Amino acid sequence: MLTKNREHLNKYENNSYVMKNKEPFQYYSLINLEDFKRFNGRIFLSNCDSSFVERWINENYFKIVLHNPEKDLINKKLAINSILVNILLALEEKKVVIISRRKNDYTIPKMYGLAHIKYIYIITFLDQLYKLKLIDQAKGFFNRETRESKTTRIWATYKLINELNNCINSKNIIQSAYQIMPFKTPIILKDKKKNLISYIAPKEIRDEEYFLNVYNDLLKSYEIKYTNGERRPPSLFSKNNTTNTNTITGTNPYKSINNNNLYRVYNYSSFQLGGRFYGAEYQRINKQERATIEFNNKKTIELDFKSLHLTMLYNLEGHQLLDDPYSIVGLQYREIMKKIALISINAGSLTKGFQAFNRELQKDFELYLLKKQSGFTTPELFKKFSEAHPKISKYLNSGIGLKLQNKDAHLASNIMKNFVIEDVLIATVHDSFIIEEKYKDDLKKVMKEEYRKLFGYEITVK
Repeated sequence: MLTKNREHLNKYENNSYVMKNKEPFQYYSLINLEDFKRFNGRIFLSNCDSSFVERWINENYFKIVLHNPEKDLINKKLAINSILVNILLALEEKKVVIISRRKNDYTIPKMYGLAHIKYIYIITFLDQLYKLKLIDQAKGFFNRETRESKTTRIWATYKLINELNNCINSKNIIQSAYQIMPFKTPIILKDKKKNLISYIAPKEIRDEEYFLNVYNDLLKSYEIKYTNGERRPPSLFSKNNTTNTNTITGTNPYKSINNNNLYRVYNYSSFQLGGRFYGAEYQRINKQERATIEFNNKKTIELDFKSLHLTMLYNLEGHQLLDDPYSIVGLQYREIMKKIALISINAGSLTKGFQAFNRELQKDFELYLLKKQSGFTTPELFKKFSEAHPKISKYLNSGIGLKLQNKDAHLASNIMKNFVIEDVLIATVHDSFIIEEKYKDDLKKVMKEEYRKLFGYEITVK
C-alpha cells in the first residue's frame, strides 16, 4: 500500500504531472494538478437536443453505460453531460477537474434534488471514460502513515477533444448556453466534510427560505447584463484555432447573466456557521465587469464595507477600527497584508494559515515576487500582522471566519430586505451590494444603519 501511495505522490511532486501519453496535446505538455476547477454536478449544457455534447452522448451512450442503459436514462445522460461540461469548462481555462471518488461525498438528501449525482453513476462513467481513453487522470490517495492525501484529478485526452471537434462547428463551451441546476431548497446545510445533509429548519431559517424564494422570483424578473470586453485566448476547440474575440466590437456589446438563483450555505452542521449567499452568476465575474452591470438597461453602482471582518472583530472587543489595518510593513506591501488578514481570519491554526498563504504564493506570481521583495518570511509576516492588532490577536488563526460569515450574511439579508420589499433589485457579493444608480444614497444609508443595529458602531461604506 505504501509503495502504491508513493507512486501517486510522485505524480504530485512539484505540483505537476508529466503526461504519459505522448500524443501532441494542443493544450498541455505538462499538467499542473494544483490549477484546478472543482467538479460541480449541477452544471450541464442546456438546449440539449441541439448541443454538440448531447449529440456526442447519444452517439457514445452505450459505450459508456454498460449496465441497464435503459433504466433511469434521463439521469444517466445528465450525469455524463455534467462530467463532460465540467471537463470542457476546465479545458477552456487550461485547468484540470478535481473530483472525489469517496462514496460518502455522493450521499445527497432528496430534499436538494440532484437525482443524477449518484456515486454509482459518476464513478462508473468516469472509469469507463478512462478505459475508452477519453479522459486521463491522477487518482487520489490517502496515506495512513503520513496522513497525506490528494483528491483525484481528471482532464480531457486528445482523443476526446478530437471527437468533439467533429461536432463543435466553431463553437466553444464557454459560449454555449450551459446552465446550473438549482437546488430544490435555497437553504443548504453541510457537515464538516462539506457534504450536504438534511435538516429540520427552525423558524428563522424557514423565514430566510421564504425571503430567498421571493428574492429569486424578483431576480428572474430582471434582465441583467454586463460588458465583457476581454479578449479570450484562441479557442481550444476551433479547428483553425482562430481567436474567439467575444469583445465589445460586435453589434451587441453585452453578455447576459442568466444563471442567477441565490441560496445560502451553512457549514459544520450548524445554522450559526457560514450562511453566506451563493449561486448567482454575477458573483463569478470580476469587479471591473461588475462595474458595467445593468438592471433592465439601467446602470448600477456597487458599494461595499471597508475592512468588514476586521472592523467586526474590533467592535466585538469594544473598539473602533480607525487606521488602515494593512499598512504595517509599508504601503507597497499592503496587498500582502490584506491576504494575510483574510487567511488569519479564516484559518483554524497558525500552521494552516502558513500553508494557505504559501498556496496563494504558488497561484499568484506577482504576490510571490512582492513577498520576496519584502524580505520577510511567511511566519514573520503573520507575526507582524498579529503584533499590529493586539486587541484582536486572540481571534487570528482561531477559525473565527465562519462565525463572522454568519454575521455578515445576516447583515446582508437585512440590507437586501429593505429593497426587496419595495420590489427594487439589489445584488450581493458577500460584503458588497449592487443596485441601480438612483438608489446609491439610499443603499449607503441602509448599509450604515443595519450595521449600527447589529454592532453598535459606525463603519465606512465605499
